[in-house]
Amino acid sequence: MPKEEDFEILLSVASDTYEQKTKRGLYYTSGYDYETFSNKEGWS
Repeated sequence: MPKEEDFEILLSVASDTYEQKTKRGLYYTSGYDYETFSNKEGWS
């Protein structure tokens, strides 16, 4: 993932699609940290 790129908009694709289809909000909390480069140990 390039450090100068921002793909944060992709984080809302699933919830936006769910809401459009069901007319209800999707409330979900991930068990993982999705911030870029947050898992440095896993990438080294």
